[in-house]
Amino acid sequence: MTENIRTPDRRVQRTYRLLTDALMQLLQEKSFNDITISEVTRVAGLRRATFYLHFQSLEELLLKALKATFDDLLRGSSNEMHSDIRIRKADPTAYLPTFQHVAEHKALYCDLMAGRAAGVVNRQIREYLATIVLDMLPLEVDGMPREALAHAVAGVEMAMILWWIENENDQTPQDMAEITHRIVMNGLLGVIGDIG
Repeated sequence: MTENIRTPDRRVQRTYRLLTDALMQLLQEKSFNDITISEVTRVAGLRRATFYLHFQSLEELLLKALKATFDDLLRGSSNEMHSDIRIRKADPTAYLPTFQHVAEHKALYCDLMAGRAAGVVNRQIREYLATIVLDMLPLEVDGMPREALAHAVAGVEMAMILWWIENENDQTPQDMAEITHRIVMNGLLGVIGDIG
């Protein structure tokens, strides 16, 4: 009986893996805007009908693939992020894994954030970052909704990612981690001083 319950889950996971791997492979070769469901299913060795059993669109598949990537990234960086946000260490290592990841996949992010899925991708990344931050915040935050603070931190990080990939500059992942950390930890007035 247990075997019957687990088998469909394994099959579903295998199908997800085949489809996400196929999409990521195609993204190495062409723009997301130029990829079709037929191509993804062909590379995955599956039928189009199988795709539609699990996903309504390529954008939905893309979000699942990105979430898996973010989960891997989070597993590799959770200790740095946890200590940084809770203890307020003057250390940008909380942001470094994110910028290293973006640097390794810069062409992909440039394509995704400029193509037909840009709005969905940007929102998904921001919400994912906010979820991570929310997990690490203290249970009580001085009269401010924790969700608002989490989204503010995620918004700064997302804005820095977008600025970095949209502009030709020589900032390294370490530079970007330091810039982001400084803005988040000090706020506008802490960075540029009293402007009033």
